Amino acid sequence: MASSSATLRAVEVPSPPAVPLEGAVPPPALRCLGDESSITERPKGVQSWACTICLDTEGEVIQQGCCCRGDAGAAHVACLIELAAHAADTRKDWNSWSRCNTCLDYFTGTMQNALAEAWFARVVERDSEDEERSHATTCLADSLYGQGRYAEAARYEAEVLEIDKRLYGEEHGNYLTAACNLATSYKAMGDYIKAAELQLSVLEARTRLHGQDHPDTLYCASSLAVIYDHQSKYTEAEEILVRVWHKCKELLGEESQQTMQCGVDLAATLTAQGKYQEAATLKENLLAMQRRVLGDDHPNTLATASDLGRNYCHQAMYDEAERLQRQVLASYSRVLGAHHPHALIVASNFAATLRDMRKYAEAEEIAAQTVPLMSHAHGADHVNTLWTIARLASIILYSGRPAEAEAMLRTAVTTLQNSDNFGQELPLSTSALHGRALCELDRHDEALPLLREARAGLIASVGPTHSLTLLTSSFLGDGLMRAGQREEGEALLRSVFLEQLELMGAHHADTLTTKEYCKKWIPDEVEGLTPGISVDLHGDVLPAKRA
Repeated sequence: MASSSATLRAVEVPSPPAVPLEGAVPPPALRCLGDESSITERPKGVQSWACTICLDTEGEVIQQGCCCRGDAGAAHVACLIELAAHAADTRKDWNSWSRCNTCLDYFTGTMQNALAEAWFARVVERDSEDEERSHATTCLADSLYGQGRYAEAARYEAEVLEIDKRLYGEEHGNYLTAACNLATSYKAMGDYIKAAELQLSVLEARTRLHGQDHPDTLYCASSLAVIYDHQSKYTEAEEILVRVWHKCKELLGEESQQTMQCGVDLAATLTAQGKYQEAATLKENLLAMQRRVLGDDHPNTLATASDLGRNYCHQAMYDEAERLQRQVLASYSRVLGAHHPHALIVASNFAATLRDMRKYAEAEEIAAQTVPLMSHAHGADHVNTLWTIARLASIILYSGRPAEAEAMLRTAVTTLQNSDNFGQELPLSTSALHGRALCELDRHDEALPLLREARAGLIASVGPTHSLTLLTSSFLGDGLMRAGQREEGEALLRSVFLEQLELMGAHHADTLTTKEYCKKWIPDEVEGLTPGISVDLHGDVLPAKRA
C-alpha cells in the first residue's frame, strides 16, 4: 500500500531578474498525504484571523497552508491574488503565485488552488510558448496533483514538457523539472514502469549537468528511490536513500524539508522490508523534528504521524497505533475532506490496523466505504484500490465468510496478473489470501499451489523472515494439515510460530493466527513451543505467571 508519507515536488519559478538568488536553489514544493490542505480551524479563544496583508478580520480569512502559524499564516485569497499579480506585473516575479514571501514555503490546499487557478486564468489566452503561461500551467498542474487529480495534472505536465523540449532542449532545467513532475504524477497514477523510466533519464541528465551531490540531483535520486520502493526493489531504494539522506543533511541541514522528506522516504522503505524498529525510531525522530519546524498541524507532520501509526501496528503496539491513526484520520478528514485520495489511503491503513486488532465490524465498515471511493478517485485497477480491496477481503475472510472473500480475491488476482506494474508485494500477498480462502472452502488442490508459489515469491522478494512471508507460510502450514500432509504441515507451523514469537512478539496479530493453527493441529505442543508464555485456549496469549 502506498505510504502516506510526503512526496517532494519539483517546481521552478524564476526569481525576478533584478534580485538574483545568487546560487540558492529554491526548495521543491512538498506534495504529501495532506500537504494540499489548509488548516482553517482556529485555536480555542481565537475569534477570527487577521489577514496578514490588509490586517482586516472581515470576510473569509484562511490559513495559507505554508509554515507560518496563526495570524502570520492567514490571508484573504483576494489579497494574495492581488499581491501576486502586482509582483508579476511590476517585477516579473512569479514566486508569489506559489509560495509565501515570509517563510518561503509553498502554499497548499485552498490557497494553493485559488492562486493557481487565478494565475492560469490571467495567461491562458497567451501563446502556448509564453514563458509565464508555461510556469502558470506547471503551477496549475501542481494544484491538481494536490487535489488528487493526477491524470489531469499529468496532461498539463506533458504539455509543458513538450513545449520546454522544443524551446530549451532536453538538458535545460525547465525541461528536467517538467519531466520530474510528470514522473511524479505517473507514480501517483500507479504507472511505476513509466515513472521509473522517465525519472531515471532525468537523474542521468542532472548528474551530467550538476554532479551527483547537487540538491537537484539528490532530489531526483530520492524520487527514483521512492518509485523503486513501490516496485518492491527495496535494496536499491534503501541504498539510494541512505546516501541521499546523509548528503542532504550535510549540504542542506537536517531540518531542511528536502532532508526531512528523504528521511521519511527511507523510513517507509525500511518498513516495507520488515525493519520495523529501525523505521519506527527514524519516524519518531522525524515527527518530533517536523512538529518543531513545521508545527503539529502541518500536513507533512500529519503524513509522518500516519505512517508512524501503521508502523506501530506492525510492532503490535495496537493501542498506540489506533490512537494515533484515529487522530490523523480525523485531521485529514477535516482538512482534506473524507473523500480526498490521500485521506482514503489513511482510511485504508486504519482499516488494516483495526483488522489486526480483530475489530472486524469497524474495520469492514471503513474498508467497505473506502473501496468505491478509492476506485472513483484512482480507478478500479490502481494499486491503492487493489490494496484496499485485498484488505476488505481479508477482513471478510477473518470474519468467517470465506466464499465472499474468495470471490473478491479471485477478481483482484486476475487484475494483478494482467500487469507487470504492481511490484511483488501486492500480487503475492493477495494470492496468499486467495489461497487461504480456498483452504477455508476445502478446495485444497487449488489452494496449495497458490500458497507455495506465493511463499516462494515472497522469500525471493522480501526474504524468508519478512512478516508477509511468515504469514503466508502459516497459511500454507494450515492448508497442508487440512489436505492431510501432516508431516510437512506440522514442521512448517512449528518453525513459523517460533520465528514469529522471536521476531514479532506473542501479541502480534500474525503470531496469534499461527498460534490458533497450532492449537487446532498440534495442541499438545503449543505450551512447549511458547517457553515463558502461557497460552489461553480462548484465544489470548498472556505473559507467564510467576511462581
